[in-house]
Amino acid sequence: MQRIESGHWRPSEVARLLALVESERRYYQDLFAALPVAVAVVAEDQTLAAVNREFRQRFGLVHQDLSRVRVADLLPDPALERGLTELLNGEHRHASYQINAGPRQIRVGLKKINGWQDTPEAEVLMTVEETGEGAPAAMAAAEGTVAWSLDRESGRMVCRSANAEHSFGLPAEAWQSLEDWAATRIHPADREMYLSFHGRREDEWTGAIDYRLIGADASVRDCRDVAAADRESVVVLTLDRTADARAARKARLKARVEASEKLAARLAHVANNLMMIVGGYSAELMDSLAEGDTRRGDIQEIINASNRLSALTARMNPMATPKGAEAAGFNLARWAQGRGAAIECPDARVEADAAAVTALADAVAQAAGEVRVSVSFSAEAGEAEIGFVFPGRGELEAEGLLDPFAGPKMGSDPPYGPTKPLKRLMEAGAEAWVEERAGGACLAVVLPAEPAAGTPSDAQAPSAPSRSVLLVEDEDGLRALMAKALKRAGYEVLEAATAEAALEALEQRRSAVDLLATDLTLPGMGGGRLAMEVRWLYTDTPVVLMTGSSEDAEAAALLKSDAGVKLLNKPFAVEALVQAVADALDVPRARGASAGG
Repeated sequence: MQRIESGHWRPSEVARLLALVESERRYYQDLFAALPVAVAVVAEDQTLAAVNREFRQRFGLVHQDLSRVRVADLLPDPALERGLTELLNGEHRHASYQINAGPRQIRVGLKKINGWQDTPEAEVLMTVEETGEGAPAAMAAAEGTVAWSLDRESGRMVCRSANAEHSFGLPAEAWQSLEDWAATRIHPADREMYLSFHGRREDEWTGAIDYRLIGADASVRDCRDVAAADRESVVVLTLDRTADARAARKARLKARVEASEKLAARLAHVANNLMMIVGGYSAELMDSLAEGDTRRGDIQEIINASNRLSALTARMNPMATPKGAEAAGFNLARWAQGRGAAIECPDARVEADAAAVTALADAVAQAAGEVRVSVSFSAEAGEAEIGFVFPGRGELEAEGLLDPFAGPKMGSDPPYGPTKPLKRLMEAGAEAWVEERAGGACLAVVLPAEPAAGTPSDAQAPSAPSRSVLLVEDEDGLRALMAKALKRAGYEVLEAATAEAALEALEQRRSAVDLLATDLTLPGMGGGRLAMEVRWLYTDTPVVLMTGSSEDAEAAALLKSDAGVKLLNKPFAVEALVQAVADALDVPRARGASAGG
């Protein structure tokens, strides 16, 4: 036998293999747990090795330690105990018993199975069903589950669950013919797969299939069929997995939005620094040329291109999103009327930023072209939903339209897209996902239906005006350009390329500077942490934060809590930095502000 070298397996391949095994294990665990029949796995000592949810509820085992529970404790019947012993000893493979437990009539089915990983230890799969008149039929009572059977020769379906209409919105009479069912109730993209699965030709088979079911109200449900067939019929459990599938879609969309924003933020940071150098030095060259010099036109083209790219990258900056005051709520019905949306909420007031909701609606319309908007309100759940339906588009295509710059060109350049306002709403507590609905894929955004409470606290004003600036920027060319502009305006400038170098310069100076101007993305300690360190040393120091793109937590906390901290989003003209410094130093001290020290 050829020896397989372990070096042929990369860690990433091993990780993927383990993840596949784990997902397969979880898949069958979920099936076992969701079965609407009471099922247990019995170990060799006749204790319970595993049970599903229905078994726990049937026998009141919600909190019990299964390893201490014997079958005889739950079903004290000598014939059943003897039958279990015979199966575990290998004398039989399966058996069935009818037991009278007081007024309850119970049918117990037993089947011997191999232990986990085919170990020598045997186990028994045990099913329990109450058969007496008036007994609660497990399948009929299971929420979100319908049992039905299929005659393999005629293709006739028979629904076995009394709760079919309650769980699926479809009466039992709707289950008639497999062909008709597939044509009217199975999503068009899944019909061929569905018919192929249930029409398998083997004499005996078992299996499971995931697909989309179309309800009587044209809603789309994610379902799973678990089937077992003999020569004559197929017995099927249909499980409604919409809630689980929706949770997975929420997580997927959230991860997609976050990944897009991080990529755009990194690109914006690098591009903005380079554009500031291009724009700044171009302006310097322009000023050095005489008015009639023909080269001024060439330099102006460079400046125009830089400005155009700056306008694009400015949209990528997550800290460029306007924060404003806390959302006070707005009337969603009135908002929907203004956009011509379908309304199912006569008067819903939601806790959200109206500007962000409007920006999202505008961005979705730009990216998708044709889109239908609807709003609904659930007083019981305390939620309102805004739905954006993309006619004729599938789920994955609709998700792709939410990516940055995914939409069509508007003039010279494409719009940034819905990512930023969508992330803004998600950060404020909204839930969002994309799923199939009647007419096409839908972006659903669910918002809390109660207004925000409280108001932001009063911010502390910055300190008195001063004239020395500590400038921290790791891009040498950009730092030189900004320092030149500040010095030209009359400021004393201390320069540093890192936060650590800035703190060392302060220590050597042995006194405060009048203002800190720092980039947020620095090697080592970030600009937000540097600002906090400087504030700890010299309480009243005003701060101007500069960023091409950053998600600096310390900076965000400072910006939210302190009016003495300003933000400049790159790219900006160096004159904007000079003006920001002047504004910060000229704001009078608020009464009661710290004296510093």
